[in-house]
Amino acid sequence: LLKPINDLSIGLEATSQEAGELLIMTMNAFGASGHEAQKYADIIAKMRTTSALDFQRIQESLSYLAPVAKVAGKSFEESAAMLAVLVDNGIKASKAGRLTAASFLRLSKDGLTLEDAMNKVNKAQRQGQSETELLALSTELFGVNSSAVGIILSSNRTKMAELTAEYENAKGSLDELTDI
Repeated sequence: LLKPINDLSIGLEATSQEAGELLIMTMNAFGASGHEAQKYADIIAKMRTTSALDFQRIQESLSYLAPVAKVAGKSFEESAAMLAVLVDNGIKASKAGRLTAASFLRLSKDGLTLEDAMNKVNKAQRQGQSETELLALSTELFGVNSSAVGIILSSNRTKMAELTAEYENAKGSLDELTDI
């Protein structure tokens, strides 16, 4: 783990201890082994270069989302894409992680997946429902505090898919970031 941690430290302008904590916490949350450290470090580096997420924002958002995302059936790449989309749409990183985790929990309590809920919001959009009706639907599905998360994620499915693919193919991103 030493090389990916040191490189993350350089690339994210964080201490080695902070970079190590982030990498290990993320790997543990997603059930990854030490052999996957470079892959996870590459994804974190790619998050940094493809979104408004910096070290602190990545750390804050993942501390909330990572433990719940794995249980909700989301990969690290999908989770990273959701966070990037939310932060790039003006949601504070810590809030994005917390509210997305809360959304997963609320949806699962109601027997829904994130995809189910986004499909309902997208269907309402296609049917021409007003913004007020969309907000009411998103509030019903995602909760009062997370309704904006539901609308943003539903409206940015293509962007999330593109980012997920980028993160799945992030090999070498940490080297590029440390070179910069």
